[in-house]
Parts: sequence; structure tokens; C-alpha cells
Amino acid sequence: MEPKPNIVQDVFHSYLAMIENSVGTNAYRNGYFQVNGELTDILRDGELSCAYFVSTVLHAFYLIKERHTMTVGTLRDMHASGWYEISEPKRGAVVHWGPKKDDLEKHPHIGFCLDPDTAVSTNSGTRMVATHLLQFGERDILAYFWHEKLGT
Repeated sequence: MEPKPNIVQDVFHSYLAMIENSVGTNAYRNGYFQVNGELTDILRDGELSCAYFVSTVLHAFYLIKERHTMTVGTLRDMHASGWYEISEPKRGAVVHWGPKKDDLEKHPHIGFCLDPDTAVSTNSGTRMVATHLLQFGERDILAYFWHEKLGT
């Protein structure tokens, strides 16, 4: 009888593949909740879906406890789940941007770093997951985050 193979998921490469393969999808565009008895898409048809995208990917690999619809909740869960701030962009790191300068609602943004110049996040214009420059628009990069389960 042949020995049973030792199969262990490579979390880092599977995680990166999920992020990269998400580009172009509309899957994170809507999130329906009952608000005062009225059905409401709190993601505004993809305008505010960055945290939902990021937290869904992180949750799929047990890197946070639950999915979120807001950046603040995602960051809180990340901190509680062992994520820590790093000083430089790193492939696979979570990126936290501040709000657009002209955003009266002051919505921060969150996504993933692909390399020192490129990120993946939701695009509020196209309402899809897209690649873009790490430094984009009028947003300041506030932090990069890493988790030990992704390696060193």
C-alpha cells in the first residue's frame, strides 16, 4: 500500500492567486441589509465595496474572524487576528489608504499590494476589482499590514 501523500495548502500563493484572479469581477459589488425595515445595498452598487472585497479574501484563508463592509471593522478584526504594521510595501500586504481629499464622507480605502508600485482594490468608478498604482488619486497611504501565516 502506498503511503498517503502529505498535502498542505500553500496559503501565500493561494491567497495571491485569489487576489489576482479577482481583477475584473463584480462579485463584491453589492451587500444587502435591512435598514429600518428597508432593503438597502450598503455597498452602493460597488462604490463602497473595498472592505467587503479585502475582508472576504482574508476570511477565506482564516486570516480574520469575519467579513466586513467597512474599513474600520476590517482593520479592527485584522489587529485582533494577528496582523501587524510593516514599514514598506510587500507583495500580498494589505494597504490602508486615507480618504480622497474631496470626499465629504471621509471614506478610507483598503486593498492589496502586488509589488512596490501596484495594488489591487475595488474601483468606485467601474465598481469592479482593479489593478492600479499603489500611489493613486488623492489618497495618502496610511499603513501596510502583514500576517505571519503569509510567511516572511
